[in-house]
Amino acid sequence: MMGLFTASPLGGGLLAAAEKEQGFADPDLVLWSFLIFVSLLVLLRKFAWGPICEALDKREAGIRSEMEQAKLSAEKARQSQAAYEAKLAAAAQEANQIVAAAREEAANTKSKILADAHQEAENVRQRGMADVEAARRTVVNDLAKASVDQAVGLAGKLIHRTLDKNAHSDLISESVTKFANSRS
Repeated sequence: MMGLFTASPLGGGLLAAAEKEQGFADPDLVLWSFLIFVSLLVLLRKFAWGPICEALDKREAGIRSEMEQAKLSAEKARQSQAAYEAKLAAAAQEANQIVAAAREEAANTKSKILADAHQEAENVRQRGMADVEAARRTVVNDLAKASVDQAVGLAGKLIHRTLDKNAHSDLISESVTKFANSRS
């Protein structure tokens, strides 16, 4: 097995390293080791480091792109929030204006209702006063007529004669007018 190990280039390199420690250096072995190392570096550069570096560059570009998108999204969100807050403030102001207008309208309506109620009450009072005045006149006229009729009847009994109808009407009208003037 030792022969197999020493026959391979890698195994020979280990053997050469062991011999070097002992002071033996094989120039062919050093050359082959150097050539293998350089070819390994070329192969790694072509097939490993290039794709690895390329993948890392792509990842870095993706991360930068995502960061830019995140910044743009954050700015857009700030703008949307500012617009929302402005709309909210405008809505609050509009709501306050609507409430103020409603209060003003309610106060105006209240004043109008009160004024209408006072006017209606005044109209009712005036109609009541007119009705009372009409009723008073009717009562006064009826009382005056009844008084005149009794007075004429009494006077007729006293003087033993009756008045004619025209004289009776004139006497009633004159008595009502005097009575109404004395009450005013």
